[in-house]
Amino acid sequence: HFDDFKYDDLFPHYGGETTKQVQHRVVKTLTEIMNKEDHEVVLAVSHAGASMQFFSAFNDPAIIFNSGGLTNCCILHYTYDNNEFKFVEILRPEVK
Repeated sequence: HFDDFKYDDLFPHYGGETTKQVQHRVVKTLTEIMNKEDHEVVLAVSHAGASMQFFSAFNDPAIIFNSGGLTNCCILHYTYDNNEFKFVEILRPEVK
């Protein structure tokens, strides 16, 4: 039953990560990237699961859920200053 599905009940049993492990890995990696010299503007591409875990590390996930979720090709815009990520906006492609 998908209503009862929890990622942490499935993926770790097959060698995968828990959602908190994904969150920690993505935050650590993006922090390391942003702290490199000449990395003022960075484009990081990922899937919705990892993007949502990164977002949830600093923000209430309800912000995403209540605004339409993470659609295909959406962009989460952040600033990074003093070792801190701040969410600016979510950009979604216009569907025609």
